[in-house]
This record gives sequence, structure tokens and C-alpha cells, in this order.
Amino acid sequence: MNKALEYFYELSKIPRVSGNESNVVKYINNLLTKNGVKTFIDKKGNLYAYKNPSSNKKPILLQAHVDMVGVKTDNSSHNFDKDPIAIVEKDGWISAKNTTLGSDDGSGVAIILAILLDKTLDANVEALFTVEEETSLSGANAVLPNKFKSKHLINIDTENDKEIIIGSASTASYEITCPVVKTANKDQCYCLNVFGGVSGHSGASIHHTISNVIVDVSSILLTLLKKYQFNLVSINAGTAKNAIPSSIEVKFSTKENINEFKKSFTNLFQEYKNTYAIYEKNLDFSISKIKNIPQSFNKSSTFKVLNLICSIFNGMSQYDFDLKLTLSSSNIGVVKTENKAVIMSVLARSSFAFSDKLLQNRIESVVRLANASVKQAMYFPGAPAIKDNAVAKLIANVAKTKFKHHMEINAIHAGLEFGIISTKYPGLSYASIGPNITGEHTVKERMELKSFEFIYKLIRETIKNFN
Repeated sequence: MNKALEYFYELSKIPRVSGNESNVVKYINNLLTKNGVKTFIDKKGNLYAYKNPSSNKKPILLQAHVDMVGVKTDNSSHNFDKDPIAIVEKDGWISAKNTTLGSDDGSGVAIILAILLDKTLDANVEALFTVEEETSLSGANAVLPNKFKSKHLINIDTENDKEIIIGSASTASYEITCPVVKTANKDQCYCLNVFGGVSGHSGASIHHTISNVIVDVSSILLTLLKKYQFNLVSINAGTAKNAIPSSIEVKFSTKENINEFKKSFTNLFQEYKNTYAIYEKNLDFSISKIKNIPQSFNKSSTFKVLNLICSIFNGMSQYDFDLKLTLSSSNIGVVKTENKAVIMSVLARSSFAFSDKLLQNRIESVVRLANASVKQAMYFPGAPAIKDNAVAKLIANVAKTKFKHHMEINAIHAGLEFGIISTKYPGLSYASIGPNITGEHTVKERMELKSFEFIYKLIRETIKNFN
């Protein structure tokens, strides 16, 4: 096992979902300092590291985020606050038992650690480990200026070893609050569970024909509301705003004949499954009687919530067929019921400033029409794809000449931290690479071991040829 993979396994023992990174930052800091690498931790928790800073060689900056998305199967008892990730190796790939793996971005962190602690590598390497990338990018936003001398950044946070990414999309998250009026409930209560969706990254997978169960199940219920009288009790789905949700739980009350209701739901559900049959193979549902709940939404609130969910723009809005790149999209990632409101989290991405404003207006307009409220919880800029990119060209050349591996230089419909970091360091040349990872942000996340080793060796060789 190479050193980078050893570090990945060690990182996997430390809980590190977004907002809970202090222990993993402490581990990285202790490991580096006891091996003579200079470090600094800012007030936000970002860690800065310097290998051979007094060297006459030109410095190169490596960057990755230490946090991960925590998603688990419905029947998993895993506690992301204290349990280690259980890694499973099979057929040259590693995954996790019933949870996300954390290769996004544990792979990048492990590779940087191996580079910094490689005593045989004579190079001037600066490194940045950021926090809270997956939820708010507040770590990248808090990065301090004037801490690095390098003019060239390699971000290790992509999922295809045949690509070098030199441009990323902006990202804006919106928190929508839809007030509801509750009324005394005298009807029988039921719990609807829809599960088995594929899920996926809300940027990288948004162009695929996969279901957003929040939107699609709400549409089924809105259709049934034309025939049956029922009131919502609660609606909850999604675990991360940057992931397409794969399951939903809806509690409702009704005096209708539940067998007739189930029959109608089954017919609509089959139409729903047929729509996504190419990608979705495991969609299923259950409806079960539950103990009566004293209050439910009134009829008007039930109608408003379902209409609002169906009206908020979800999916791809612009696509460039020449670049084979999604240019603009929006995803409803989370919906949850609180005491007197339903809260929805929406993540929008764009390649252009005008598209940012267009999506914002589309989201805010429909929310206002529903007499609900919305706030922009987070925004960070995209990074323009600069074609004359020195660091990308060097990586591509090293991959081709040293490893006989062809890499294309592209842009991506997802947010990468170099978009923010480059605003702190004007003139920074940036590129992002990473090993083959599939199913990121889902329980199907996998990382290819051969690819992981290649990316580690590629970065090491690029640094050796950097000057």
C-alpha cells in the first residue's frame, strides 16, 4: 500500500462531515509538525502548510478540503459524529459499508499529505486544507491573503482522471420558508415512503435522467389531491443540499378509503417509474398506517406546499452541446417540516453572471407568489476557464510523456474552491484533477485504487518538473 492510500485509510477513521472537522485538522497538523513541516491554522479552521519554504525553488500550491458529505442508507445505524468509515475493497475499487466513502475529498487530502511528508521529494510545496466545502464553502471564503507565494494552484477535487478542470460554475444556495397553518386532526394518519432512487451530485449528475423524489412525489400527490381529500402532516427528504435526493417520507391524514388511494397512487407511481426506467431501477414505495397525530396542515397549506415544491425550478436550464457542459441548473436538495413551516434548500449553479440572476429571479418570484420567504444563504463565484493555463498544460504534458495517459482540459458544472481562492490571490493559475470516483455524495460512492495511485504519482512528477 502506497503512503497516500495509507493516509486515506487513517483519515477514514476520523469523523469529518462538514462542520465537524476539528479532529481531522488536529490530526493533520500533528502529523505534519512532528515531521518538520511548518503549519498555521486560521480562525475558521483552515490549515496552511509549507514544505521547504526557504528553498530557492519556485513554490507550487496544493489544495483540498478536509470535510465530506455524510449520507447513509435508510437502515444504517452509522453515526457520522463518532463512527469511522467502514471501507470495503472489491475488484480494484474501494467503497464504504452503507455510507458515503469520503473520497470527496479525502483522496486529495491524503495525496497532499504524502507529498508533504515525502522526504525524497526536494521541492518547495505550499498546501491549503480547507473546511466546510460541502455545505457553504465558508472555509474557502475565509482563506487569508498573503499566506502563499505560489502563482500556481493544483486543486485535487475532481472525479475523472482523464480530465484537467480549469473552469467551474458559481453556486448559490437558497433557504425557502413556507409557513403552514395547522388544524386539529381527526382523521387516520399514514406514512408514505418512497425510496431506492439513484441520487447523485447536484451539479455533475443534474443532466442525467434521474429522479428528484422531492419534486416527483410532490407532483404525484398534487395529482391525487384532485381526486382525494387528504392533508399533509409532515414532509421530509434529502440529506444534503448539493445531492439529488433519493428518498422521501410523507405523513398525511385522510378519511378516504386507503385501498382506493393506494391503487391510484400505484398507477401514478408506475408511470413515474417508466419515465426514469433507463437510470432508475430500484424505485419503490410503501404506505402504512401509523398512530394518529393530533395536528395536520390545513387544506390550504397542504395545497400551497405541494404547489410550491412543484413550481420551484428544478433541473437543467441551459446546456451547451458543443462543450457537452451544463451551463445552468437548480436542485431542490432538502425539504423538512418544522413546527409551523416547511423549509426547502435549493442549490443553483451557473457558468454566467446573467444566468445567476435569472435563476435567482425564477426562484424568488415563485416563492413570493406563494407568500413564502426566501434568503440567499450562500454564494460563491465561478472561475473562468483560462485557456492559456500554464499549470494545466504542465500536468497534461507530464501525464502524456511520463505515463502515456491522455488528459483533456475542460470546465465543469460544479463549484470548485479555486474560484474563491483565486479572488484572494489575483493572477493565480489554477487547475483541478483527481482520481476516478463514482457516486459521490451517495452511498454508492466508489474510488478506483489504480486511478488514485496514478493521480498521486502524476502530482509528484509534476512537482518534480515544475521549475
